[in-house]
Amino acid sequence: MTRGLDQMVTAVAAELMGATAANAVAVSERVLHDLVDHFGVDVSFLRHNDKTIRATVLIAQWPPPIPPSPKRFSPPTAARLR
Repeated sequence: MTRGLDQMVTAVAAELMGATAANAVAVSERVLHDLVDHFGVDVSFLRHNDKTIRATVLIAQWPPPIPPSPKRFSPPTAARLR
């Protein structure tokens, strides 16, 4: 935590004010990265509450999700179950 909270809020506000529809996800991920570093947490999420579908929608997260690898998971086969 090298910066004070007021400096963090100012930096986040400045970053978000420059966001457009085209770069909103990238800007959100940068802000989440800064917040994770500042507060020393493991992960951070930004979600939008969509009332039409009555659910939340993930906008961004930090760190980015790791795509599953076929080598990391293989379903059990009949031979392995015996």
